[in-house]
Amino acid sequence: MRLVIANPHIQPFSHTVASIVFRRRSIDKYRYFIDEFIQSSKYKTAFYIDGTRSSFNTLGIRFQIFPKLFTYIELLIWMGIHRINPFHHAVYFSTKRLHPNSDIIFNFSNSTIDGEQVPINSLEMHRFQGIIATHLSHYFIGTKAITAYLKTLPHNLLVAESNLANNQFFQHYMPNLQKTHILPFVVKPRYRNNTNVFKSRINKCFAVGTLFEPKSQEYKDFFGNTPFHPMRQAIYSNQDKLKNVIDSFITSLNKTIDLKQIHPEDSLTIRLAKRYLPYVLLENLVPNHKNTYFSFDIVAKYNAYRMFISPEEIIGLPSINAIEGMACGAAFIGIDHPMYIDIGLIPNVHYIAYKNQNLEDLVQRIQYYQQYPEECEKIAQAGYQFVSSNFTPEAVAKRLWESLGLELSDLNVGLNTRT
Repeated sequence: MRLVIANPHIQPFSHTVASIVFRRRSIDKYRYFIDEFIQSSKYKTAFYIDGTRSSFNTLGIRFQIFPKLFTYIELLIWMGIHRINPFHHAVYFSTKRLHPNSDIIFNFSNSTIDGEQVPINSLEMHRFQGIIATHLSHYFIGTKAITAYLKTLPHNLLVAESNLANNQFFQHYMPNLQKTHILPFVVKPRYRNNTNVFKSRINKCFAVGTLFEPKSQEYKDFFGNTPFHPMRQAIYSNQDKLKNVIDSFITSLNKTIDLKQIHPEDSLTIRLAKRYLPYVLLENLVPNHKNTYFSFDIVAKYNAYRMFISPEEIIGLPSINAIEGMACGAAFIGIDHPMYIDIGLIPNVHYIAYKNQNLEDLVQRIQYYQQYPEECEKIAQAGYQFVSSNFTPEAVAKRLWESLGLELSDLNVGLNTRT
């Protein structure tokens, strides 16, 4: 079996060429794909680029001339950034050269279909007769375009951090789907328990996460004005009333500074920059605009508190903060929901469970464990042991590879039976 990664130069593995050029923070939730698959000799991998995507697209910069040549050059630069030997990985410009009985394409849905909704005919990936594993991270953006494209794939395997078949929004746009393959988040090395004495931790709940207003029309049509993170919004709006039980570090992206707005104290240079430069360049020129979410050491915060919460997305996906905080030895507080049970977490054994979207129940659960620190420590320790054993890069990559291998075997059996 070979894992063929589609457009790796734009995936959320780590730095892209655009993030390096414009000094933007990289999203590296899936960095282990580079370490465990691409760089490893244990698994056979290759790359496929369709010429429709560049890491500069998200910044509003498009290259219309020789797109495949440009994306190939960008891919080589990306490989250089991550010290990937270009001679060890075949690069394909067409799926015609791939082998349906031994190759599996892995792709992120939001890197194939975005707000600009590239026409299906220009993508060409749907002509591949083998398995295409499509990761549904941020699938609420351009949902209709994503689902329309997925219907064109002959053998599609959907991947997400939870079984999205349990979510009403997902079922609305992808009806009759029974399951999605669960690929949990991975704990990165810097998230570790540095606090030897549990009782020395602050006896409150540390709340973390960001708030933003989804711009997706599909989201608004289904949910109306319901917040994307309902419980984050509830904690954020009531943080003063909750200060005895919750220290909230939840921040709102909706209140970020308008970089184009000119203020009386702005220097002439800043005024000219705001007037004539694009947003992506202003980010590095305008002072004091960064989101406070990135202004503190989150590992230190996890280690400072006995409990923490990072409320889930209403579209059925957990936060990566859940396993990161557990790896730091704090007791996670999450909803009693299959999204955690399906990855092996047992409510009130590995984490503290409360009723979904019920602030009163959440407060009562925190107050209970404030009074019984031994029970809180027991749960924190069980959660720490579970994520430390099951959500390492090696363990998650191995399970994914084995699952894809089973899917490929089933496909080949079906093909042989029909012939």
